[in-house]
Amino acid sequence: MTAIHTEMDITLPSVSNATFAASVSAVQPARALVAESLRMWGLDVHLHDARLTMSEIFTNAVQHGEAKIIHVWVVRLVRHIVIRVWDPSLKAPEKRNADDTAPTGRGLLIVEEYATGGWGVDWADDGTGKVVWARIER
Repeated sequence: MTAIHTEMDITLPSVSNATFAASVSAVQPARALVAESLRMWGLDVHLHDARLTMSEIFTNAVQHGEAKIIHVWVVRLVRHIVIRVWDPSLKAPEKRNADDTAPTGRGLLIVEEYATGGWGVDWADDGTGKVVWARIER
C-alpha cells in the first residue's frame, strides 16, 4: 500500500475563513483574521507579508470585483500559507505599471513581491466568480 502525500498539517485547525462586506472598511477585519490565524498557528514571523497580501487582494476585490460581499480564507499548509479571496467578478485581475505619482495600481506588484510561493486565479466552475490566491512560503 502506498501512502498518499498531502501538504495539509492536521495538528491544528488549518483553515480560517470569514465573509465581509465589500468595503474598504472591511480590509482591517480581514487583516485581523490573518493575524489571529497566524498567531494561533505559531507563524507570527509571516504576519507582515500575509497581512499585506490580504490587504492588496481584498482591496482589489472591493475596487474591481463588483461585489456586495467578499469571502476570505487563510489556509495553513506544510510549506505555505495561502490567502484566498473570492468575489463574483468574472474579470481577471490585471497587473499595472503605475508611475511614481499614481495613487493606485501597484497592488498586484506588491502581492507578487510578498507571495513567495506565487499567486493566481481560480475560476468558479458555475460562473459565480473567482478566487484570487497567493501562497507565502513558510
